Amino acid sequence: MKRLLQVCAVTALVLGAPLAASAQTAFADEDKLGLLSAGALAGAELDTSNNWLLFGADARIAVAHGLEIEPRFTYQPLPNAHIMQIDANVLKNLDLASPGHVRPFFGVGGTLRSLSVSQGAGDTKVGLNIVSGARFPLSSGAGYEPFLMTQYSIVRGQANSYSVVVGASFHLGF
Repeated sequence: MKRLLQVCAVTALVLGAPLAASAQTAFADEDKLGLLSAGALAGAELDTSNNWLLFGADARIAVAHGLEIEPRFTYQPLPNAHIMQIDANVLKNLDLASPGHVRPFFGVGGTLRSLSVSQGAGDTKVGLNIVSGARFPLSSGAGYEPFLMTQYSIVRGQANSYSVVVGASFHLGF
């Protein structure tokens, strides 16, 4: 757990440092529809004491004002095995009365979780995700946006997982 806190603290410092230098909050993609960004993430599955590291990628696709689809892929290496998870989440961005350097969101979605072992049969199941988090918009010229996200995945026949990830979404200029 100590290692997890160290990784989170260093990552938050690196991704959050530009917030202090940010002159203004930019919500340039607030009303734009279509593919907004693609990003990378790293974090921890908090239900396990060993082999907690996971990493992956996600994208944001705006379908309406404040409503986004977030496809996400995560990979978690294990001794003699690994877990791959593909998610399709629907996120609702919360409109704050006084927006600042935080854009909170929540959502739900579906998951396809596959446990692959080096010897023996693997296991693939579908499930449900409950998601919450926040984005930290930088100045309009930053080109990326740090985020923090938690996700609880309920998968029948497999252990449910609770993960916390940090990452950065890179704005696409389409």
